[in-house]
Amino acid sequence: MFNPCNPKYPLFTFAIALFVGGITNPSSAAEFKFPDQVDIYVKSLGGGAGANSEFGLGTTSENFVPVLSGLPNNPSTNSEVFLGSFNPDQPIPLAVLTNWNGQSFFATIGSTDMASQIVFSDLDNSLGFGGNTFELLDANIFLAHLDDAASFTVDDDDDDVLVQIRVASKRTTPESSSVLAYITLGGLMLGSAIRKARN
Repeated sequence: MFNPCNPKYPLFTFAIALFVGGITNPSSAAEFKFPDQVDIYVKSLGGGAGANSEFGLGTTSENFVPVLSGLPNNPSTNSEVFLGSFNPDQPIPLAVLTNWNGQSFFATIGSTDMASQIVFSDLDNSLGFGGNTFELLDANIFLAHLDDAASFTVDDDDDDVLVQIRVASKRTTPESSSVLAYITLGGLMLGSAIRKARN
């Protein structure tokens, strides 16, 4: 059984937040946030899309700020990039902008539109994480298995854009070095955590 306090996971404890009455659509409740102040770094790890995408922050295409571009086939860099510093409990608006067939498509975590649902959740559970697209790789590293933002017109294969997300807590005292990760995808993070613990 997954034990979030296990020394194997010294930087992370996981909390699953479920809304009263249940969640009919996982993406409608999705948030990516931490109760600690954190720095987040991202890195392109490839993917299978033919379309060109950008990954960054934003709640709309108008305020979108890319930090990785040319994804997945011609990334702007193969190195880790600073995504930003975030305050405790501040929702982190991860977003993808895709250009395909002369059109632009936008998706952001937490939105209820179909593009966002396909990008930031695994509706058919093809990854086997209980519908979640965030896989825990190490104590403070996730792999985001994302579709591009145009995929809702074609498929939901969760491998178009692969992004590594590394989280660094800004706490300085040893007794408070753990990071508590809230990913409220209707409880979907639990499937990822259990899968990692059993490997």
